[in-house]
Amino acid sequence: MSSKMTEDSSDAQIKALKRPADDTHTETEYEDKKLKTDQDERKYSKKKVALLMAYSGKGYYGMQRNAKNSQFRTIEDELVTALVRAGCIPEGHGDDMKKMSFQRCARTDKVNILT
Repeated sequence: MSSKMTEDSSDAQIKALKRPADDTHTETEYEDKKLKTDQDERKYSKKKVALLMAYSGKGYYGMQRNAKNSQFRTIEDELVTALVRAGCIPEGHGDDMKKMSFQRCARTDKVNILT
């Protein structure tokens, strides 16, 4: 009988320590919160990525972008615009390439064709 009494008293103590269930939230509050997190920018962990590409420079004014003078289209301008649209990089990183530790390597010579 004493063991039953101690179990009842320990159950009462545990219930006293637990905080009451919060049933004041409605389903719409949970849906609103879920919607808000879905609409927020998704944060991904930073990754180092190598991108190998080939291009025809016809119609462009070189590969390297010139931030001071954006009237001339460059390959990097097109690349950054495409990466921002695809969601690969945030918009702010497209304006300041240092934020993503952007590096480039390119060859400027023509392809030798054997005939």
